[in-house]
Amino acid sequence: MQDYNNKYQDIDKLLETVLKKSNMDLRKLFDARLKEENLSFSAAMALLKVEHRALNGVLDATQKRHDLLMLTRLADFLQVPFNELITELVENLEINFAYEVSTSKKEEFIRRSFNLSYLKQIGLIDDPKDLHHVEQRIVEHFGYTSIFDYEKEAVGIAYSSGKPKSKTTFEKDFWAARSAKVLSGINNFFPYDRDKLKAYIPHIRWHSMNVKKGLFQVIRDLFKLGVTVIMRPYDAKLYARGATLAVKDKPGIVLTPYSNYYPTLWFALLHELHHILFDWDEIQSLTYHITGELDLFSMKETQADEFAANMLLQNAKMEQVKPHINNKTFVEEFARVNQIHPSIIYIRYCWEMQDSDKDVWAKYTPLIPKQSEAMLALPGNPWQSKVALKEIAQQTQEAYFKGI
Repeated sequence: MQDYNNKYQDIDKLLETVLKKSNMDLRKLFDARLKEENLSFSAAMALLKVEHRALNGVLDATQKRHDLLMLTRLADFLQVPFNELITELVENLEINFAYEVSTSKKEEFIRRSFNLSYLKQIGLIDDPKDLHHVEQRIVEHFGYTSIFDYEKEAVGIAYSSGKPKSKTTFEKDFWAARSAKVLSGINNFFPYDRDKLKAYIPHIRWHSMNVKKGLFQVIRDLFKLGVTVIMRPYDAKLYARGATLAVKDKPGIVLTPYSNYYPTLWFALLHELHHILFDWDEIQSLTYHITGELDLFSMKETQADEFAANMLLQNAKMEQVKPHINNKTFVEEFARVNQIHPSIIYIRYCWEMQDSDKDVWAKYTPLIPKQSEAMLALPGNPWQSKVALKEIAQQTQEAYFKGI
């Protein structure tokens, strides 16, 4: 039993030796040995078979590469164990070259984590080759204390996109990270209430009748239910029409003007609200999801599309108005009675008939307002490429939610 205990005592001592910081000063120890042996510096170099620069490179830890045979001879001359000499040398090198090591790690992280050509394409950086510049721009843009913070901040996100698929996931991750940072910078102090949101959703469609101010009012109403909605420019490379994110345990929605048509803003909003109502647990645990791809989430995307369409106009009512689609007066009155904008009927008719009627969009597009008309009441574009995300969040909060 005693031998068993002694074995682990020996291991503990060995660990203490490995982990303990060395108090050895190689330069002082070398000078002391010169005095003891009554040797000059030149004589010591000859004894150790080493050049002046190489010896000083060890004693002052100013040189990275060393001759192991020379280090063995130096350990013997200093009368210290070889492993202790190496430990002291490594510690001194880490201190003297700390900035260089740190810079190397940062540069490796930047190359591994960021698509630099994409960052230049969107105007966030100027020179992809200048990694110090890249680091500064990203840190300032996100408000990080370190470039490594980018890897730490995970978000839960469900994307809604068109059919084309991005070649890489970086653009989506970066888009999500920027969106989440802005949403987290907006102070929504209202608790998320699913029951109140569920009760409010059927009332959304009548706001579509007010092209200029309806969407703005709905965004403010949703804010009071703990759901923060923001707009950001459409990224043609990403194909995202919108997204639902989990930020600070509350839902956040990002909408993009992916289409020129006004009704698509309402369809996209209701699509994302379906995700909040029925997929919230998954969104909180997901990294991201792309609508339209063949995966396990595609069934829910279909459900979200059907939900959005029926919340605006039930299928049965759409069938009632279809035979009268060329009677503008009838369509407008039908839309008024059902509390929606007429363009919702026209665009849905185009979607349903586009495969059988190649001229359907040309025929009814003049009756569909541009989404830009709805954007007039919303803030301008605070998403200038080099503006800090904290500032974008502040501008958005001031423009969207002032006075609530």
